[in-house]
Amino acid sequence: MTAAIPIVLTLKKSCRVPEVRAQVQGIIARLGLEPTGTGASTLSCRVTPSRFAALFERQAKPLAARPPAEADYGAPGGYESEDLPIPAELVPYLESITVLPPATRLSKPGGQDRPLRN
Repeated sequence: MTAAIPIVLTLKKSCRVPEVRAQVQGIIARLGLEPTGTGASTLSCRVTPSRFAALFERQAKPLAARPPAEADYGAPGGYESEDLPIPAELVPYLESITVLPPATRLSKPGGQDRPLRN
């Protein structure tokens, strides 16, 4: 199975209302993007590498997982890409589309595990 590429769509300020967000969600579903979450100004999605290539006319660069090191717990594998073109159907609604890079896991100060404090 091919890993999905996580992407984030940033809505224009004028489009950050429930009615417009619903319209955009319909468009992204028709484009083959699978919604995974919403924020005040963003929509998160995932897409297969083949659909990504067809939609954005480029490949996302795979990133290998980074194992734990002295200063952190490493990072999972993922993808990266340069700025992505906004498909014509989404131009009226979006400021940008970006690939969500893999997160770096919490740091280990001085190489030692420390409990989190509230």
